[in-house]
Amino acid sequence: MNHLEFHHLFRVYKKIGKGNFASVYQSERLEDNKDMAVKAFSKNIAFNEENGKEALMNEITIMR
Repeated sequence: MNHLEFHHLFRVYKKIGKGNFASVYQSERLEDNKDMAVKAFSKNIAFNEENGKEALMNEITIMR
């Protein structure tokens, strides 16, 4: 999902965590008002690091 789609589906309250190429936000899903944490990745940052693309894909696989 891209940045624009994200903000149509979620209301972001605050950043609650940050890693090398991702940030975690306290959010509310607008569809059902459910509170959740959403992890947003920066592909630009990840892809510019050595082995960054592989690390990003591995993390997505683990989270699924």
